[in-house]
Amino acid sequence: MRWRARAVAGVAVVLAVLLQGALLARLSVPVELLPLTVVAVATRLSQSEAAGIGFAAGLLADLVPPAPGVLGGNALVCTLLGVVAVRVYPRIPRVWWARGVFVGVLATCATAAVMVLALIVGRPDLGWQSAWPTLLGELLIGSVLGAGLVPLAAAALGPGPRVVLGTPR
Repeated sequence: MRWRARAVAGVAVVLAVLLQGALLARLSVPVELLPLTVVAVATRLSQSEAAGIGFAAGLLADLVPPAPGVLGGNALVCTLLGVVAVRVYPRIPRVWWARGVFVGVLATCATAAVMVLALIVGRPDLGWQSAWPTLLGELLIGSVLGAGLVPLAAAALGPGPRVVLGTPR
């Protein structure tokens, strides 16, 4: 039954990349849909599935034409993002706004990590002039979108993986 969750997660990631490049980039909305989607989908996956979907999402974002970042940067960040989301999500209170803020904060950290990675490899021209408005917009809009994406991912992906007590998810 996990094949359904993986397929829906893959379709969600592809749609997020296409919407980001085709619509939100042209409207200059300060939000990245990919980290939001990876976190929302990872809440219903196992740790290895979340790492795999994060890597695939990041690699897809690095290869799609309006990709201004460092090749492999999004793949690294989204892989870590998926793993962190799976590990931390069970500790988040079961309140709709707390889960939305969780998704927004993790997506903002991922966007900041991609910017820092670009700065480290010598590409400071990738958005440091507008970093604070971008990160603030990512946090606010991401938290609002995250409050809707988590229940949507839960409904679309079905129940999470079975967890045996004493073993990591």
